Amino acid sequence: MLDIVQEEGIVPTYSFPRNVVSFTIEDESTQGAGGYPQIKYAPQRALELALADYAPGRTVTIDKRRYKSGGIYASPTPAGIKRNMQASYYFGENEYFRTIYICSKCNWFSTERASVCPFCRAGVDSHQMLKPWGFAPEGGKEISHADVDEERTYTDAPFFSHVPEAGKLEATPYRNIRTAQLANKKIIILNKGDDGNGFTVCRKCGAAAVATQNQVGPALPFEPPFLKSGPCTHDRESGIYLGHEFLTDMFMIELEYDCLHLTDNDEICRSATITLVEALHHAVTQTLDIEYDEINVGWIYREEPVGHKRYIEVFFYDNLSSGAGYSSKIGDFLGDILCSAQALLKDCNCEKSCRHCLDNYRNQRNHSYFDRVLGLDLLKWCLEASLPEQYSEPEQQKRLEALVGLLRRNYPEISIPEIMVYPSLLNSNILPHAALRFSDYDLTQWLPDTFSTAADCMEGRGA
Repeated sequence: MLDIVQEEGIVPTYSFPRNVVSFTIEDESTQGAGGYPQIKYAPQRALELALADYAPGRTVTIDKRRYKSGGIYASPTPAGIKRNMQASYYFGENEYFRTIYICSKCNWFSTERASVCPFCRAGVDSHQMLKPWGFAPEGGKEISHADVDEERTYTDAPFFSHVPEAGKLEATPYRNIRTAQLANKKIIILNKGDDGNGFTVCRKCGAAAVATQNQVGPALPFEPPFLKSGPCTHDRESGIYLGHEFLTDMFMIELEYDCLHLTDNDEICRSATITLVEALHHAVTQTLDIEYDEINVGWIYREEPVGHKRYIEVFFYDNLSSGAGYSSKIGDFLGDILCSAQALLKDCNCEKSCRHCLDNYRNQRNHSYFDRVLGLDLLKWCLEASLPEQYSEPEQQKRLEALVGLLRRNYPEISIPEIMVYPSLLNSNILPHAALRFSDYDLTQWLPDTFSTAADCMEGRGA
């Protein structure tokens, strides 16, 4: 009964820890019930963290010994199931093994068959998802430090299934921001392996490894994740995603984005969005006086079927399934949170981001996306519908120094045409005419391509 009410989000699982898995290491020198080795170590992690920390290929250090994760395994096995056939039991349970449908472009998912994403209108792909019941090392044994060849994989940003209804979003005092309080909504956390290729998993003994591109059937020899087993000779399946679906309360902030006035370049828009979402995450934890990892955040784009509008749906959800109550408080402090995010993006003196404003260990995978200026410009648009201010002539010349230096060294006899520099978040179509127009991003992230464009113009090959 307790499992059922927790699965449906009726009672909060932070009071009754449920989705916790072990990294099981057996002791070959002792025998337990049924003749199996007794458990020597069994450190535990919440499943959403174990999906990365204990994933096949990762190394785990316990009591100064190193182990390489090599399978999905738990001890003891279900009643009546042999140890070397344990995985066959879980592969037959829909709770553990199922087909999911995820958008090829954004972070929408469904457990029902779908072909088009309701958010961004992109195509939907089907994948097999396995919910791990536990993890164990290759062959059940430790490895020497010389043998360490770790394969690190990570969980993606969370996937959401909720499609917001316009009539249920609440207006705010801010021009391009609406909100909604959402209860008991589904979220999936996925580890898609290396470059989305998933994992190769034995459907009988649970031996597993990181899959490679276009891998079909058995690859390298596998050792089952338990002692005294010998090599795995069973059939294996590749392309499996490791994942965990759960219900939780969420607070949604919808940001309206106008592609007539703001850039429609996906890379710039993504950088601005990731930066602003991270600033909001910091602001929420500071305002509510909670730890950074006590509340999570994800986002997804929603495109209008026609027209120029794009919506950025930002979802805050409690780190524990069914909710610990933090997300429900965000609406009460929305103004304070937005002010805190604005100060965070505005007051630092770094070029893009640093440990004093946005960077920390937990968000290191996004450090290359962070850009305080882009995030601040997007926030100002959301608050007041104000566009980024154009640069003065001296500001433009300073930003052009690197490009002009390259052009003068390569084309000393040709005069450099008029070049306008504008904020990256602006749509260049609303700007006055100039021989060449480049954004901040053009002059920093894409300087080689920008140089080629300017050189072609100077040589009369184009503009």
